[in-house]
Amino acid sequence: MAAQPIDVYIAYAQADAALMDDLRNQLSAAERIGLVDTWHDGEIAIGSDRETASRQAMDEAEIILLLLSADFFASEDLYEREMQQALQLGNSGQATVLPVLLRDCTWQLSPLADLQILPRNGQAVTSKHWPSADQAFKAVVDEVIQISNNIRQQQGGDPTVYRPTANPQAKQQKDKASAPKSRSNLFRNALLVLAAFAVISFGVNSFLGPNNNDLDPPGFDDHGVPTTTTPNPNATDGAAEESTAPTLVNQQLIDTRNQKQYPTVQLGQLYWMSKNLDFAVPEQSWCADDRPDNCQSGGRLYNFDAARTACPEGWRLPSRQEWLALSEVELAGLQLNFNGVYDRGGRRQKGRVGYYWSNDRSSGGEAWAIEIRSGNSRDDESRYVHWGMSCRCVSEN
Repeated sequence: MAAQPIDVYIAYAQADAALMDDLRNQLSAAERIGLVDTWHDGEIAIGSDRETASRQAMDEAEIILLLLSADFFASEDLYEREMQQALQLGNSGQATVLPVLLRDCTWQLSPLADLQILPRNGQAVTSKHWPSADQAFKAVVDEVIQISNNIRQQQGGDPTVYRPTANPQAKQQKDKASAPKSRSNLFRNALLVLAAFAVISFGVNSFLGPNNNDLDPPGFDDHGVPTTTTPNPNATDGAAEESTAPTLVNQQLIDTRNQKQYPTVQLGQLYWMSKNLDFAVPEQSWCADDRPDNCQSGGRLYNFDAARTACPEGWRLPSRQEWLALSEVELAGLQLNFNGVYDRGGRRQKGRVGYYWSNDRSSGGEAWAIEIRSGNSRDDESRYVHWGMSCRCVSEN
C-alpha cells in the first residue's frame, strides 16, 4: 500500500493570499511526489459551511501552518478560532503547529511566542534580510519536508520513498556498467569471509584447548550484565581469576530494576543506549502527555536532577562534550527520538526536535542539553533544570 501524504493545513489572512499562493507553489514539488497534501479555505466547496469545513480539515491535519502578519492577528476568526484550535491540537500532540512570519508584526505578544517561528532566523519572509521571498519560502518548506519525513518515519514509513527517482534509462545503464564490478566484489567478499572464519576458528581452538567443555556458562551480576571468566596473564600457578567486569550479550542491556531491555552500540570508548531510558523517578519523571504508551515507545521525560540519578548502576548521563563529539553518522546509529520538551507551557516541538540532558550544569539554575533535529544536526543549549527531557545513558564498560 502506498504511503499516505502528510496533511498540511494553511491558515492565513485574505490580505496575504498572494503570499500564501507563493508558499503553496514552493510546496508543489513535495505534493507531486506524495509527501504532503496541503489544504486552505479556498478549497471549501460552494454552499458548504465554511467553519465546519475548516474545523474538520484542521482536525485531520498533521502539520498546521499559521501565516502570521498584522492582518492575521486582526482577524477575529483567525485569532479566536483557528489559532486556538491549532494550539489545542498541538498541545495534545495531534499536530505540529508551525508559525510562519510573513510580515513583521508583534507575534511575540501572542500565545505563539513559545513556538519555534519560521523562518528560523526570525526574519519575516518579506523583510529585506532575504534576497527574495522565494529563498525565505524555500527555508520554510525545507522545515516542512523534514518534519513530514519525521512523521512518516514514526508511522513506520520510509522517508526515502519521497525522493524523486533518477532517469530510469540512465539508472539501467549505470547498473549495467557496474554489474561486473559487483560480481567481483561478491567473490572478493566471499574469500574474506572464509579467511575470517578460519582465523576465528583457529583462535577459539587455541584459547579453549582440549578442555573447552569444562568452562562454566556466563552468569549475570546484580545489574543484569553478564560476567565472564577470563584468564589472568600474570597468574603463576596457571589458575584463572574470575572477572566481574560488565559485558553485553547481543548488545542488550537488562535493567534489573524493572526488567527493561535496551539495545546498545559502542562508539569510541563508550557504550551508548540506543533507546531512551524508561525508569520511573517519582515526582520527577513522567510519560509524555501522561500516556503510558508514550513511555514504552519513547522513554520517560526527566527533570535534570532526576536524569542524573536515573541511569542503571555503572551507567551515567553523557557529558556535554561526549554528545558534541559524536558525528552525524554516529548520532543516526543511536536512533534518537523527537519527543520535544516539556516546559511551563506544556509539551512543544514534538516530532520536530529531540531534547536530551547532558550531565553538565551551566549556570543560574540551568544545565546543558543537546537539541537534535532531523538530519541529526545538533546544538547544545542551556535549559532550565525543571524542564522535562529524554535521557540516554553511557558506560565505559
